[in-house]
Amino acid sequence: MDARRPPMSNDEPQMTTGSKIAAGVIATALCAILLTGLVTGDLSHGRYTYFNRATDPLFFWAYIGLFSVGAVSAALFALGRIKPPPPAEYVAHVRRQTATRFAFLALLGAAGSGYFWISERLDNSQNVVAGMAGWLALGLLGLAAWPPVLPPGRARTALRALGTAAAVVAATMIYRLE
Repeated sequence: MDARRPPMSNDEPQMTTGSKIAAGVIATALCAILLTGLVTGDLSHGRYTYFNRATDPLFFWAYIGLFSVGAVSAALFALGRIKPPPPAEYVAHVRRQTATRFAFLALLGAAGSGYFWISERLDNSQNVVAGMAGWLALGLLGLAAWPPVLPPGRARTALRALGTAAAVVAATMIYRLE
């Protein structure tokens, strides 16, 4: 495993064999055109001689560079070094999955902090850490209300407003604790 690249998840879209073969064919064709143009000094076809090395070297070398970049890109795509952008439904799936995980972790943190706060209150122990845990539980509940797991509408707007208010109040009260 390469240390620079994170491991792939199971739901990451994979490149199909057909797209690898098509990219390989395109890379081979572009390399053939490139080599033919370099050997003959002419990329023209028919009666148009715009891309002849002798008549206009700027256009000729611009096209040689264009074919070179295209051939290298197609070869890297065929080898799997360049990956196409993921489809929109995959990106939406990853966003929903990340938002759901974030909400779960925030709820889990709120439950843990709330449990500590309640257990300290039941033991009649009034300390700064217990107070901080209670406000932290409120702030984490506010953060859990923020991810876009609901469709857009009034309910989501109200939930986000309440979540923002809870997080701001919790942060203010934690700051004010002595």
